[in-house]
Amino acid sequence: MDLSTVIRETEKLGVTILFCPFKTTKGRHLVTPDNKFILINQNLSDTEKVNVILHEKAHLINQDTENQLIHVATFSHRIEAVAEADRIVDFMSLINRELPIDESFNYHDFM
Repeated sequence: MDLSTVIRETEKLGVTILFCPFKTTKGRHLVTPDNKFILINQNLSDTEKVNVILHEKAHLINQDTENQLIHVATFSHRIEAVAEADRIVDFMSLINRELPIDESFNYHDFM
């Protein structure tokens, strides 16, 4: 798993990744009329940066910023859960090239 590869693959989707000196935030995504950004805490380890990029990329792919229900607490938790599930699938696919991992992957069967 290589941070630069994850950055390149994400930028192919038209997303600009910026590293920022956040104090408490790991990362966030921003969408303007013309651009998409993922902002990452520059002080994170490379593994943490990869995970944050994958999580925020899931928000952008799912177009979460266009969903007005994100302002409703219950639904915003669901949006975060979906982004986190997508991050886990992407991360597991990065670290495990031998076994295809997708939404139907069952960890208990694997063990």
